[in-house]
Amino acid sequence: MLIVSLSDATVIIAGFIVDVCLKGVLEEAGSIIVVLRLWRVFKIIEEFSAGASEQMEQLEEQMEKVERENRELKAEIKSMKNADAQ
Repeated sequence: MLIVSLSDATVIIAGFIVDVCLKGVLEEAGSIIVVLRLWRVFKIIEEFSAGASEQMEQLEEQMEKVERENRELKAEIKSMKNADAQ
């Protein structure tokens, strides 16, 4: 997905540069294309941030699970030490 989005962004930026350089009759059509391509760039950025949010949620869930397991293991160790002390 990352490679596709990066290539998409490259094509959009290259097209933007070409459209900005257009003169004459095609200038009006070029300006519409420029606006639409800028909109697409913003959508790509939104996709990246959405992907990062999803990944962050997964990492937070994993961290909660590991912390829970850590607490359980600490409690188990403590109870074993108490049993050995008696």
